[in-house]
Amino acid sequence: NSQTMKSSQLKYAIMLRNVDARSVPGIPWLINEQKLFEWANEVRIDPNNPEYSDLMEFVMYMRLKGQDSPKYFRLEQLQDEFNFVAEEKMAKSKRFQLLQLRNAGQLDNILLQQMPLHDTEIPDFLFQVFLIICRQISSLLYRH
Repeated sequence: NSQTMKSSQLKYAIMLRNVDARSVPGIPWLINEQKLFEWANEVRIDPNNPEYSDLMEFVMYMRLKGQDSPKYFRLEQLQDEFNFVAEEKMAKSKRFQLLQLRNAGQLDNILLQQMPLHDTEIPDFLFQVFLIICRQISSLLYRH
């Protein structure tokens, strides 16, 4: 009885070795890459066998992935590469202030048809006029 069981296990092992694992639905280790990695380490596959090259690439990838990779990804780490100008300089820029006002919908289109390219082209009194207009509008709105 144990002899027939061993022979049937051997048949299944030979059959599984010849089957492309990607074509068989429902193999659980294909869903969970960690299980596949553990299985590949337990089986001790010959790394020089070209039939297992895909599996060996996956094992190497999982080993490299698990070394120093954190469990999270933070965009702030990369943000410094894209900061071309200091925050303080951006806040002081007249053009940037006008762009912010325009994007917020607070800047009248009649006031500026085309946005000036340089801060020197934007007069200082423009912001003073804008503040006066905003105060007048707010006083009219809150009067009632």
